[in-house]
Amino acid sequence: MKKTSYSTESKARTDSAPEKSDIADLGLVFIDDRDQNRYNVFRLGDSLWFAENLRHLVLYDAFSYDDCSKHLRTYGYLYLSDAAELLCPKNWKLPSIQEWRQLYVAWKEKFHDLRFTEFMSGSALDETGVLPMGGIGKLAENSDDRPQYFDIGKAAFFWTSSFDKEGNRLIFCIEQDGSSAFSSSGRELCSVRFISNHTNKEG
Repeated sequence: MKKTSYSTESKARTDSAPEKSDIADLGLVFIDDRDQNRYNVFRLGDSLWFAENLRHLVLYDAFSYDDCSKHLRTYGYLYLSDAAELLCPKNWKLPSIQEWRQLYVAWKEKFHDLRFTEFMSGSALDETGVLPMGGIGKLAENSDDRPQYFDIGKAAFFWTSSFDKEGNRLIFCIEQDGSSAFSSSGRELCSVRFISNHTNKEG
């Protein structure tokens, strides 16, 4: 199998308050040149966002929930933290906590009657859009044991480019009734979505 070509992205860290911006261009598509996977994307201000979870396979760093391939098309892969940072296509990056919060504020302004989870599923883009509630995995302390998986259909957990004061990467969590963020222990397996500020070159 051809080895994945990684691109590096700078680490983002911010604690400032999110600003409001408009959501537009619902219905754009990004094609990943590495495997020809197609992803719905949308525009938020000057940025483009993935509206689906990443489905790019990387050996040893990508996991299907419950090790079952039937979940891949709907929920994408769950990734280790370091792989998530390196899997960005050209001109794309992991969103920071600040950017996730800005998206949430923008959504509340535009879609008063639509749940954030439904908006992020792509249902505002296409009736066949995929759901993001892919749960979370965690590697066992013993490398011979299989990972444990939790909360599929109940919550979605996304890697971010932000870190806490101890240098642990932050995870952004979306549930039916809200969102939150917490620090990684280094063994979590989370979903990945990307953001791009190169809107003149994408979509």
